[in-house]
Order: sequence, then C-alpha cells, then structure tokens
Amino acid sequence: MDTQTHLYRLSYPEWLAGIRFARKRNPILMARFLLGWLIPVFLVYFIVVGLWNAAFGHAPVGDVLRGTFVLLLMLLAIVTYRVFRLRRIYKQSALSRHEAGLALAFNEEYFVSGLPGRSEGRFLWPALYDFAETERIALVYTSKRNIIIVPKQAMSSESWESFRALVPKRGK
Repeated sequence: MDTQTHLYRLSYPEWLAGIRFARKRNPILMARFLLGWLIPVFLVYFIVVGLWNAAFGHAPVGDVLRGTFVLLLMLLAIVTYRVFRLRRIYKQSALSRHEAGLALAFNEEYFVSGLPGRSEGRFLWPALYDFAETERIALVYTSKRNIIIVPKQAMSSESWESFRALVPKRGK
C-alpha cells in the first residue's frame, strides 16, 4: 500500500477562495450571506434617495448631506469590519500560524490531513462526505459543514488523479 504524503501552506487568498466556493455550494450559507448584505444595500438606497431628494429640492441640502455622511460612515464600518473579521479568523487559525504548514497523506484505505507534530484527522474514504474542486482549490468535506481546503499546488497532477479516483463524490 503506497501512501502519498504532501506538505503545503494555505495562503489567505486560497483560504478565502475555499470559503467562498463552499458558500456557493450550500444554499443555506448563501442565503445567510445574502441576508447579511441587506443592511448595506438599504444604506446605499437611503443615501441615493436622500441625494435625489436634495438635488430636486424636496429636502434641505444640509440635512441630506449630514445624513449621507452618517450613512456612509456606517456603510464603511460594516464593510471594513467584514474584511478585517475574515482576515482575523485566518490569522488566528492554527493553519496559518503553524510553521511546518499542513500535511496531507492518502492511500487506498484512508485520507489524513493535519498539522505535522500537532494534530491530524484520519478518515476512511467512505466516511468522507463530499469532494468538490475548482481550478485553484479543492474542498474535502469531512461532514456536511466541515471542510478541508487543499490548494491545487499542494500536489502534482498525477497525485490529484489518484486522489480523485479514491474520494467519494456525492455532487451538488
């Protein structure tokens, strides 16, 4: 039984691409994401309506400009918070702080992913929930909600072919 072992680092753009791809594949996560953008959309709407009313003399320009300034600050704060929150989650995760990077090993019997010298998850192939990939990353679902993000650069194309042959695909 030949076991293939690969060490790799997961960069922030790759991690973010994996999170976004997983969200696109899950309707509940996508709906939650879209609902989270309702407040910024309403803020933009109120800004446009206020400026429109000020431009056509239906509202005092000074009041509209002050309100627009406050709404723009709120919009900027929300968007900035979301970007910094994602970066903070990545920076605080063990996968970004572990100096040795991540390890991935597999053979015909099982799949192993983990932090060398720290922790690992060992899964028999039938225990994996799903597998999906793009040209940049691959997602290995260990359950309906838990994923392992593997960048395509982590393995050679021959290794990816043997990996694809072993992983179960449920498709979505």
